[in-house]
Amino acid sequence: MKNHFKVEAWVMVLLPVFVIVVALAAALLVRHASRPITPPGQITFSYNGRSDSKYLFVLDNRSAQAIYLRGTKGFWTGFVPSHTTTCQGGASALTESENSILGDSISRILPEQRLRVAIGKDESLMRHIGGHCSVQLHSENQDHVSIESNEFEP
Repeated sequence: MKNHFKVEAWVMVLLPVFVIVVALAAALLVRHASRPITPPGQITFSYNGRSDSKYLFVLDNRSAQAIYLRGTKGFWTGFVPSHTTTCQGGASALTESENSILGDSISRILPEQRLRVAIGKDESLMRHIGGHCSVQLHSENQDHVSIESNEFEP
């Protein structure tokens, strides 16, 4: 009878701990599975849609080093990195426009971190409706890597 109580006591102690561990593991897996996965070691810059006045992108840093971007930071606009937009097709020939405002802010995107980027629509992009464009970010890292988005239709 004495051993029976010892087993019940251990079960009563370990069972809640086991349930908590399983619940935490499940929560981490669900959170991790709910976002698209970029392969390790890669940096992706993906078009993510548009609003009335902006094109939306997501920069996903799956590399082993931080990415540093120079840009401007406003109360209403958030961080807008220095970038070049290249478009072709639509009602206009090839156009390349550079965001000439270098800005005074540096944003650091750590490994495994994401940054949402909103680029304002401008007249040069509107001439390429029906064509395709891409945006290139200019890093402030030592090697000055450029990060190019996938193509999108303005």
